Amino acid sequence: MLPRVLLTSRPKPVWLVAAILISIALFLSLFNSQDVSSSLSHYIPGHAHGGGIDKAQPIAGGIPLRVMFIGASIARGEESTHDVGYRQQLRDWMAAQGNRVNCVGTQRFGHHIGDNSSDGGNNNGNTNETSFRDDDNEAYGAHRIRDLHEKCRVAVPQFRPNLMLVQIGTSDCWREDDPVNIISRYKDFVRYLLLPDDNGGVQQVDERGNKAGIDATVIMSTLITTPNKEKERCFFSANAQIRQTALDLQREGLPVVLAEMHYDQGLPGRPRESDIGPDSIHPTDDGYFMMGDIFKDAIREADQKGFIKRAVENGIPDDGDAERRAEEAAAAQIQAQAPAEEVKGVPLPQPRA
Repeated sequence: MLPRVLLTSRPKPVWLVAAILISIALFLSLFNSQDVSSSLSHYIPGHAHGGGIDKAQPIAGGIPLRVMFIGASIARGEESTHDVGYRQQLRDWMAAQGNRVNCVGTQRFGHHIGDNSSDGGNNNGNTNETSFRDDDNEAYGAHRIRDLHEKCRVAVPQFRPNLMLVQIGTSDCWREDDPVNIISRYKDFVRYLLLPDDNGGVQQVDERGNKAGIDATVIMSTLITTPNKEKERCFFSANAQIRQTALDLQREGLPVVLAEMHYDQGLPGRPRESDIGPDSIHPTDDGYFMMGDIFKDAIREADQKGFIKRAVENGIPDDGDAERRAEEAAAAQIQAQAPAEEVKGVPLPQPRA
């Protein structure tokens, strides 16, 4: 015998059942779409990390950006997927805003996948570009501020970038290179980046007593966190000095913007210990992506302040991707025309001189 409740219950109206099912489906769809959106934020150029699609807005009125990434292994992108770190993310974003972009420097680093790669063209988990051709930079593993200053005495006058993204100081702490005096080395370095003279020194003033020749902007990054407690104490000290350096240079009227990377300042979207890899130095892909987002905000701030100027005309093309494609085409033509015994070992054209 069936239970009384089943014998006496009335069937639910069809519309009510349908409404319940639709509500459940909508809830599940919303829940899943948030997860998918979060995942896709690593693959869609211009997609904010944890936000919506960035609205394209040309930087500095759309002028060409000659960008130099300066630093040690983090600026290079070591330990990230395909070794691109935040560099490709930022280059793709700047190009998506409507600016032509050429990354410059004496170094090349980052995996060149190629147009017909079998991995679907995902170069670093943060983009769907098929290749990172424009991979020039001025970053060297384990280099301290003093080392990078020497490297840039050659590279900066050679390329004359109008936007420099600087991430330095980590090696000064890890290598225990007089970390209490980072502030003086950093100030000298940034002054040189903005006011280089022909002899590798700092151009102070022009004949009228004004600062002359400033056609570049420097974005100064503080250091990200580390799970190493001893080094983290050094990072706290270094970051305090970097913040003071930025403030002092801004008071001098120099076009400097601070990109705050450490979560201890209470700002959201900063790498935490869980975003640092097993070596306690390099970020994970998520950590690199967060750094890229912070650099984006700093670039926007520099633009709003009117800092970013057109680069000096020195023969360097405006579009680094187009330049690299032309180099590759020229190399392919040379190989195609050379006798078979000469083809083997023909190098690609060297980076810009």
